[in-house]
Amino acid sequence: MSIPDAPLVLDPDTWLWRVKRVLSAYPDEGCGALLCHPAGWMEHVAARNIQDDLHRERPSAFPRTARTAHTMDQESLKRIASAKRAGAELVALYHSHPDPPASFSAKDPLDALEPGTKRPWYPA
Repeated sequence: MSIPDAPLVLDPDTWLWRVKRVLSAYPDEGCGALLCHPAGWMEHVAARNIQDDLHRERPSAFPRTARTAHTMDQESLKRIASAKRAGAELVALYHSHPDPPASFSAKDPLDALEPGTKRPWYPA
């Protein structure tokens, strides 16, 4: 199954699953990924936000906490990479902004797309 160039429309169950996932991370940012497998089924990867760990270990390199930033854990990234090797396509990376206003930060667009493309990016 190939991802169409048209905007992604999620069915209500998929949308609700993602909303519940990010709400469970509150007051921190929740994050994860959505993959589409060749047979057409969707896989959710609910990642653990390790931003607080990074901030605690290297605050000068990671000045923001999980309250205002996110970094997916290595196990989730490995799961995404494994699914891609098996033929799945990365449909979406997502994260929440816990409190209003719900708007993109200046950094979000830079973090979301593969440089020079309109495809989602993530460290493999």
